[in-house]
Amino acid sequence: MSWPAWDDLDAIKTVSSRIADITVGCWVAMAALEILAVFPTRFKKMLAGLGLFAFLLAVSGEVVERKYDHRRVADAECLLPRLDFKYAARLRDGIRSYLEGA
Repeated sequence: MSWPAWDDLDAIKTVSSRIADITVGCWVAMAALEILAVFPTRFKKMLAGLGLFAFLLAVSGEVVERKYDHRRVADAECLLPRLDFKYAARLRDGIRSYLEGA
């Protein structure tokens, strides 16, 4: 199965960041709902159920974000040797032109 925006490094960073933001929101919602469920109200079971649902969303967000984060690291590691090669070639050409001009 192919994940959305799986082949572009910038898109992977964007998706990973958005998933992380949503996951943090789910953790906050879970904590708030569980705190509210402690107080004696007639909505105690509903608040506890919504807190559990927010917990499940947060955990699933962590799992998906971890997949994107691993992909981001793998793409960055593949990109670095190409950048180093291009930099080394530019540096070599610059040194050569400097030495020829001297």
